[in-house]
Amino acid sequence: MIAKPGFGRDQPTRTIKEETVLEPIATDTNRHISLTPQPASKEKINRLIEEPSENTIVWKYLDFAKYMALLKTRCLHLAPATEFWDKYEGDIGVVQKKALIKKYGPETYEELKKKIQRLRQHTYVSCWTENEFESDAMWRIYTGASYGVAICSTYGRLKSLIPPLEGELACHCGKVNYVDFKKDVLALEAYSLPYFYKRRSFEHEREVRVLIQEAEPRDDEPAPSKKIQLNAQQVNDLILSVHLSPGAPVWFSELVRDVNRDYGLDREPVVSALDEVPEEFN
Repeated sequence: MIAKPGFGRDQPTRTIKEETVLEPIATDTNRHISLTPQPASKEKINRLIEEPSENTIVWKYLDFAKYMALLKTRCLHLAPATEFWDKYEGDIGVVQKKALIKKYGPETYEELKKKIQRLRQHTYVSCWTENEFESDAMWRIYTGASYGVAICSTYGRLKSLIPPLEGELACHCGKVNYVDFKKDVLALEAYSLPYFYKRRSFEHEREVRVLIQEAEPRDDEPAPSKKIQLNAQQVNDLILSVHLSPGAPVWFSELVRDVNRDYGLDREPVVSALDEVPEEFN
């Protein structure tokens, strides 16, 4: 199954502008899109986004500079989709492209493609990883040879920080689904939904993302990023624990401890589980 219902039970209410939806047209697989804009309620969109349970453990891997920025500014940073090297971010898949060309012709399809490409510049994402344990792959991808930290939280804590959004901003959060863009039919009842699909080559990421999209972007220059402003208590509520990257020396642990204390975060740094050695028995 590509997208599952079940979003919204016992979830906090969020105020989101009714977002542009793509009016259904018939396809053999019963997934549809069209060019006719219609109002889509957040409930309808959210039913198409799979969510983890509130207590699901999520991680964010950061180099030390970005961790410092989070504590200093107390902002959850959302990067523009154009910064991601994956060129399939926001893509609608081959099946939908062929259906649109067949239904409306190449010229109209080109108009839609330009709008989708423009929206990519006005779509902002914060990426997290769903996992009970640290991920060696995520350490290597996000911190590389440098020292960094991993913030451990829960999906419920992360979601609770999303403020009510009004005006021309739409906001969603949930799990990324991993699909074959050449064969699978994506649920595209709104322009934000393609950003909850990635290629199967990225399945190891087990990604959960927070997304903000300017539903009706103007022609002016897009913002370099979006930020969700937090207060000191919210930062403490979000961060359950702070884990050091594998192989981090004692001086780095002391540095993270001092930085946490300086910015009011009551958390002792945790040595990476990947640094553990096998137990020996006599």
